[in-house]
Amino acid sequence: MHESVILTEPRYERLVGWVNRHFRDRLHIDDLVDPLFLKQCQKALDELAEILDLGSLYDFQR
Repeated sequence: MHESVILTEPRYERLVGWVNRHFRDRLHIDDLVDPLFLKQCQKALDELAEILDLGSLYDFQR
């Protein structure tokens, strides 16, 4: 197991902050065709990969 995915107190705090910044309380069907929503999702995934020190996992990160 990659050591950066082990939950520690500092990592927990970073993940809570990530959730608070990126999770929506609702999603509308129109959001799924909004290019801005795609960018927001990509930013969130990029930040999550960085928090977990996983490197570039997705094509848009390259």
